[in-house]
Amino acid sequence: MSSIPTPGPRSYPTAIANAFTQDPFGGNPAAIIFLDPSNTLTQAERQKLAKSLNQPIAVFLTPTPASASRPGVVSFEIQHFVANYEVDLCGHGTIAASKVVFDSVTNSPGFETHTLEFTTTEGVVISSRQVVFEDEEWFEIVLPAGKARDATGEEEGRILVAFARAMGKEPRIKYLGVGEPPFQHHLLVVFEESENIEHLKFVDAKALDASGFECHVVTTDSTSGKFPEDYITRMFAPSGGEDEDQVCGSANCTMGPYWAAQKGITELKARQVSERGGKLRVGVYGDNIRLRGQARVTSLGRLFL
Repeated sequence: MSSIPTPGPRSYPTAIANAFTQDPFGGNPAAIIFLDPSNTLTQAERQKLAKSLNQPIAVFLTPTPASASRPGVVSFEIQHFVANYEVDLCGHGTIAASKVVFDSVTNSPGFETHTLEFTTTEGVVISSRQVVFEDEEWFEIVLPAGKARDATGEEEGRILVAFARAMGKEPRIKYLGVGEPPFQHHLLVVFEESENIEHLKFVDAKALDASGFECHVVTTDSTSGKFPEDYITRMFAPSGGEDEDQVCGSANCTMGPYWAAQKGITELKARQVSERGGKLRVGVYGDNIRLRGQARVTSLGRLFL
């Protein structure tokens, strides 16, 4: 059987793990909190905990009963909270949770955990499994592929003004795409590679709010030879309370299909060139994205409330 950390009365096992990296100072951190199915931790308390823990995301996991007909599958209800509100989905939080859970599993004869299933508040089931690339452990989650339509003329004008004010100069942008549901809050901004987004700085990041979008997914091709990946990226969401998302997994739900179409391939490597940085592998298969990342656990403990 599995040895998932066990909560006690108002006592909750916790971990902090960095997603999309093996560097203790890289990737995107997430706090993972294990709950008991009968726990009395209210939604308001979960929100307060997310704010108190002061991590980019707090992930709450509640185990659900195992099914005898599905050996090897361990299931959880999953909730994601940023400091001030709950979010429907967080790729980096789910990758981090996968690392913590798989590290906690002890396999016994006749029982081998090979798949995790996370069910969100909205009823979306995210499957997760361990995979190996170049003899290294990665974690793969399956997410919906996002489509992006061309920005309209009115949208384009508004977006260009917002970026010009944020950057303090005219941006060199080659394509603007607007995410379609469930990624309608994503704005895909493909810069000319000469823009060098690794060193992109904003004089006023809050000016991006005028674009009308929450998540500004910035990307360029990677042909200069500096990075071996197929594309590089950054993500800015100042209206969400944090100017830059250090490594955003779900942003690749819209970027992946775009770059797959541009390059004529289904398997891509990506690098987020934020201050902490991270590496991702993205598989584009029809309506699904196979998002893969490594993770590093940096802290284990217990919360007492």
